[in-house]
Amino acid sequence: MTDTHLVVREARPDEWHAAGELAVRAYRAGGHDAIDNGYLEVVLDAASRAIPGPLFVALRDDVIVGTGTLCAPGTSHAELCRDDECEFRFLAVEPDAWGTGVAAALLDALEAHAREAGARQLVCCVITWNEPAHRLYVARGYQRIPERDWLPIPEVTLLAYALPLA
Repeated sequence: MTDTHLVVREARPDEWHAAGELAVRAYRAGGHDAIDNGYLEVVLDAASRAIPGPLFVALRDDVIVGTGTLCAPGTSHAELCRDDECEFRFLAVEPDAWGTGVAAALLDALEAHAREAGARQLVCCVITWNEPAHRLYVARGYQRIPERDWLPIPEVTLLAYALPLA
């Protein structure tokens, strides 16, 4: 069920920790804690990515139900983007809000912000087994860029996607 009471905006400093906690819950529910490599500590630390960010939150009836971060090239959390691109990371939706349009609303905001920043395309990477994310990105027009796939650690393969913005 999609709710019209969904608002997406930049997170306020007093919301950073809650956004990180939500991201950890979503990542765990999605199976990311099967590999204990310290990554969930990075996911929890939303404050470290809010600046330079931006860190976005989705709120339904004033409750945070989703989050995502936009990264510019050369910033601390950018892994994949090049000079004329932006990258989004840490896209997460509260598990009980999965399938309600929260991820799509966050992507709308991330894509719009990247366009406003003058990015030629928006890129992201997705762990191989996250089929719902792969389906969502393909349905939105993201295209695979396999030459930019990578392995941050031996047990994790990340598949790269790009959305042309121009």
